[in-house]
Amino acid sequence: MKKFVAMLLAALLALSLVGANAEADKIEIEFWNLFGGLDGTYMTAMVDEFNASQDKYFINCITQDFGSYYIKLKTAVSGNEAPDFCISHDDYVWGLVKEGILEPIDQKAEELGVDFIWDNYIEKLDMLRFDGTIYAVPLDGVLRIMHYNKAICQAAGLLNEDGTLNIEPGLDKWVEAFEKVKAAGYAPFVTREKGSHPVYLFNALYYQFGGTQPWIADDGSSVTIEKEPAIAALEAYRTLCSYNFEGVDSVSEIFLEGNTAFCYDQSASAATYFEGLGENYGAQSTPQWGETRKTAVYSHTFVLPVNADRTEEQTRGALEFIRWFGINNWGWAACGHMPAYKPVRDSEEFKADPLHALYADSVDMPTDSLTYGAPIAMKGSAEMNDPLYEVGRGEITAEEGYEKIVENLEALLADYQ
Repeated sequence: MKKFVAMLLAALLALSLVGANAEADKIEIEFWNLFGGLDGTYMTAMVDEFNASQDKYFINCITQDFGSYYIKLKTAVSGNEAPDFCISHDDYVWGLVKEGILEPIDQKAEELGVDFIWDNYIEKLDMLRFDGTIYAVPLDGVLRIMHYNKAICQAAGLLNEDGTLNIEPGLDKWVEAFEKVKAAGYAPFVTREKGSHPVYLFNALYYQFGGTQPWIADDGSSVTIEKEPAIAALEAYRTLCSYNFEGVDSVSEIFLEGNTAFCYDQSASAATYFEGLGENYGAQSTPQWGETRKTAVYSHTFVLPVNADRTEEQTRGALEFIRWFGINNWGWAACGHMPAYKPVRDSEEFKADPLHALYADSVDMPTDSLTYGAPIAMKGSAEMNDPLYEVGRGEITAEEGYEKIVENLEALLADYQ
C-alpha cells in the first residue's frame, strides 16, 4: 500500500511539473483586477479558460485590494512597475488618461494586428473615447435592479398572475406598495447605504426627475449638477431610504432570509438570490419613480497602463485576451452583468437565460454621462456618499444635501487644478 501511495504521489508530482513547465514556456502577462466575491470567482474562471485555450500566453491574474487599487496603480506606473494590463471602472478612465496613466488601446491593436470589431461593443465604448481615441474596452453593463420576494409581494397584493409586479409608475405608487407590505406584516425595502450603491440610486433618480447635465463638466472645470432635479432626486432618495431596513449590514443576508419584500441591489446578485429563494424570486429593472425611466449603467473596463518594460508580445497577448473576452462574454455575464459584446447580448443562448431576461431592458434606458470629467469616480466617494447618507437618514434636508454636494465637488475640483 505504501509503495502504491508513493507511486501515486510521484505521478502527481510529475504531472504538476509538466503543467508548471508548460506555463513556463508561455509568455507571462501580468493582469491586475479588483474583483472579490462572485465577480472574482468568474474572472478567475475566465482567465483559466483562456490560459487553457492556447499555448502562447499565460495570464497571471492578480487581485488587488479594492480600497487602495487606484492609488496603487498610479504608484506602480510612476515607479515603472505597472502591470501589463488591468481593470478600471469606466468613470475613472478619463481621469487616468489626463494623468498620463493609460495608453490608447485602439492604436496598439492596429500597430500589432489584433483585430477588434469596435462596433460590436455596447454604446458604453463611445463614452470611453478621449479625443476620439479608445482607451478602455468594456467588459459589461453593471446594473442596479429591483429584486423582490414573490411570496411577500403576493401576500401584499402586489403581484400579477405571471409573477410580475403590479405597481404603477411613480414614487407615490411605490410608497403605497411599501405601505401594503407593512400592513401585511413585513419589512418593505432594503438597499445599501455605503459603497458605490448610493450613487447608483441617486444617479437614476437625478435623471428620472429631470436632470440633463452631468454633475461635473466633461472638461473637469466646473460643477454642473442642476439644482432643481438634484433636490427632487434627494427628496425621493430620502423617501425610499425612510423605508430601508434598520441596521443594514448585509442586504443579501436580509433579503435571502425572507425579511423584506424588495431589495435594490446589483444585478450580479441575481443568481445568488434565485438560488436562495427559488420560485419566490423575482426581479425587474430600476422602477420609474420620476418623470421618466432611467437607470445607471456603468462598466468595468480593460485598460493598458503605461509600462515601458512591457514587450510587444506581452502587449499583443493582453490585447488577444481582451478580444477573446469579448467574444466569450457570456462566461462573464453569467454572474448577472449584462454583456458588453453585442453579438453575445443578441445571441439565442443569452436571450434564453431566464434571469437576464427579467432586467435586460435596463440597457435601453441608461442615464447620461455622469462624472467622466471628474478627477475621481463619484461612486463610493465621500464627496457624494456623506451627504447622501445624511439625507437618507433624515439628518439633513434635501436642499442642505444639495448644497453639501456642490460644496464638496467644488473643493474637489479646486484641489485637482
